[in-house]
Amino acid sequence: MNGLASERVADMRTALAKAPERVALPGGTRISDCLAHDSGSGDIQTVGSTLLKVTQDLVDASRPRRSDVALTELGYLIGAAHRGAARAQGVADELVRRLDQELQEVDVNAPAYQAGERAGRAGG
Repeated sequence: MNGLASERVADMRTALAKAPERVALPGGTRISDCLAHDSGSGDIQTVGSTLLKVTQDLVDASRPRRSDVALTELGYLIGAAHRGAARAQGVADELVRRLDQELQEVDVNAPAYQAGERAGRAGG
């Protein structure tokens, strides 16, 4: 993930528009690959701030009318983050915990969220 923070967020939001289909960032990178076990602390911080900002934006977008699109994208993002953290040997555990905290007011049982999360865990 390169560029300005606003560019990274925009790139991720654009990529997530494809959810629940396969989502790839510019260059073909999957979200889960951004949490690779060999990432340095600076890389994890950059990825973490981007994932947190996008998660917060999607949580906000899912609230007014429970937008199925936002819920699907949010589910995908969270599923992909969990997929990446599972392969990151503990490096990304705190990040995933923080992302999960953002879901307190989200209907994670909604079909749109569930479909996105399944897709994100499977191939995100």
